[in-house]
Amino acid sequence: MNILKSTLGIGLLCISTAAFPGMIHTQPVSLGSIAVLGGAFGGHVAPGNMEIYVPAGLQLSGAVNCDIHYVTTLRTIDADRSMLSLLRDAKNANQQVRLWITDDPVYTAYPGRCSLLSVERI
Repeated sequence: MNILKSTLGIGLLCISTAAFPGMIHTQPVSLGSIAVLGGAFGGHVAPGNMEIYVPAGLQLSGAVNCDIHYVTTLRTIDADRSMLSLLRDAKNANQQVRLWITDDPVYTAYPGRCSLLSVERI
C-alpha cells in the first residue's frame, strides 16, 4: 500500500510541475532596438539570430514565462527576413507592433527569452 501511495504521489508531483510551452499575442509595443547577431556568444545559440528590445516591457500572461524586455528569434524562423523587415520599417516610422511570441524550447534562441513567431505592424 505504501508503494502505491508513493508511486501515486510522485506521479501527481510530475503532473503538477510539468511546464508546457505557451504562445501569446502581445499588446501594441514600441521597439527600442533590433539587432542581428553575427555570432553565437554570451548565451546566443546561433549566428544570424534576431534580437528585439522592448524598453517598456511586454505584458506577459501566465501562458508564457520569459524576459519582458528581450525577444530573441532563431534565424531559421525568419529565414527570408520578412519579420526583420517589418520590424525595421515599424521602428523607422515610429509605429507600434504586436508580436506573437512563444516560450517553446523548440524555438529558443537565447535561454529565458521568448521567440518571435509573427509580427503585426499597427
